[in-house]
Amino acid sequence: MPNRPIVRKSIALRAAVTAERETLGRGHSRARFLFELDALRPAGGERHLVVALDRSSSMKGERLQQALKALRTFIERAPEGMHLSALAYDAESTRLFGKTRLDRKSRPLLLQRLKGITHGLGTDHSGALLEGFNLASKGEGTSHLLLVTDGYASRGLTHLDQLVDLVQRGRGDTTLSTLGIGRWAEGWVLGALARTGGGIYQHVAPSDDPQELDLVRSAIGAELGLLHHLYATDVALRFHTYPPVRLRKLYYRGPAWRDGDMRVVRLPRLVEGEPLRLSFEMEREGELVEDPETWGLLEVRLTSTAGEEQRFELPLPASFAEAPSAPDPRVLASILKHRVGIAIIDACTTADREATRAAEWLSDRLGQLRAIGDDHQITDPDLRAAFAHAAELRAELGERMDEERKNRLSEMAELCTRGVGSDVGSLSFSDIRTRVTGIEMLELPKKD
Repeated sequence: MPNRPIVRKSIALRAAVTAERETLGRGHSRARFLFELDALRPAGGERHLVVALDRSSSMKGERLQQALKALRTFIERAPEGMHLSALAYDAESTRLFGKTRLDRKSRPLLLQRLKGITHGLGTDHSGALLEGFNLASKGEGTSHLLLVTDGYASRGLTHLDQLVDLVQRGRGDTTLSTLGIGRWAEGWVLGALARTGGGIYQHVAPSDDPQELDLVRSAIGAELGLLHHLYATDVALRFHTYPPVRLRKLYYRGPAWRDGDMRVVRLPRLVEGEPLRLSFEMEREGELVEDPETWGLLEVRLTSTAGEEQRFELPLPASFAEAPSAPDPRVLASILKHRVGIAIIDACTTADREATRAAEWLSDRLGQLRAIGDDHQITDPDLRAAFAHAAELRAELGERMDEERKNRLSEMAELCTRGVGSDVGSLSFSDIRTRVTGIEMLELPKKD
C-alpha cells in the first residue's frame, strides 16, 4: 500500500513529503523520507543563456566545428526574445558577444561573430566560468551558463574542490550546466560542477555516422527546452529539527550548509516536467522512554523567474506501533536510486591515491543496496536496470577506478539522482518532453 504523503499545493506548485514507512516499530530511532517538488507550469520573465565554448587544441577539427554549428543553429532558430551571450576559451577567455536579444536584426550580426574561430592552447575552466558568470550578471531576468568542453583543466584552477568552490561562491543567481564532448570528458568533474551550479550534466560522444542526429545540437536544444519550461532558479529547503531529533543523512551532493541549528539545502533549478526529488534520513539520539511525536519540519523557500517569492512548510509526523508497516515500494525505490547515485558520486570523486579502495568500497556498497531491493521485492524498472548496469561495471572495476570507468559510472549517477541520464543520445527515445521540446525547436526551420 502506498503511504499517505504530506502535500502542499498551489496553482503553480505541488510539494510533498512521504515517509518510507508510514508506521515504525516502537523504539525505532531512524526514519527515511522522500521530498518531491513539481512545477505545474513555467513562470514568466526574461531568459538569458550564456555559452562558454572550449576551443583548446583537443577540440581541434570536428568537435569544434560541431559545437560552432550547434551554436549557429541556436542563433538561427531559438525563439524570438531569448537573450544570448557567448565566449570562447583556451588558456584565456575571449568574449564573442555580450547579452543580445535574438530577433531578425540581431541574428545575422551574431552569426558573423562566430566566423574565424580556431583552436588554441590550454584549457582554463576557472577563467571561463568567471567570465561566464560576469556576462550572466548583466541586465535583468534569469541567466543560465552552459560550459561546453571535451576535457581537462590545464590552466588556472585545476582541482575539483577548487572549481566547485568557485562555482558555489561565484555563480550568484546564475545556474550552470555542463556539456562534455568525447570519450575522455571528465564526467565526474563536469557532473560535480553542474550539481553545484543547479543545472544538469550532459555527455555526447559524436559518431562518424552521418545519419545520426547531431548530438551537440541536441544537448543545446535540451537546455533551450529547460529554459523555456523554467519556473525557479533559487530553491532552498530548510530542515527544522528539535533535540533529540537530528538530520542524520542527506542523499544529495549539491550545495548544503548550516544556518545556526538548521541545515539548508540549495536545490537545482525547478522546471515544469522535471520534478525535484531529495531523500534524507532523520534520527533521534540517545535513549528515550517515549517515541517522538514529530521528526521536525521542512521549510521550502523559492523565488520564481517572474520574481514571486514563495514559502511553505511540510511537517514530518512520527507514527509508532508494535509492528512496523511495510515500506512504500515507490518511495523505497526512489530512495534506493538516490543512495546508488550518491555512492557512485562519492567513489568517483575520491582522490587518485584512494582509487583502489574506492573501487572496493563501491563494489560492496552496491551489493548491499541491491540486497535491500531484493529483500523487499522492488520491481521498479529503472532501479533494476541501474543494479544490472552496476553489476557489469563492478565486474570491470578491477584494482582501480580509472577515468573511462568513472565516466561510465557518472552517467548512471545522473540517472539515479536526477531521473534523466547524461547521455544525450538517449533523449531520442525519451518521454522527457521538457528537453525534447527544445530539441524540436532547433530542428524546425525558422519562419520569417
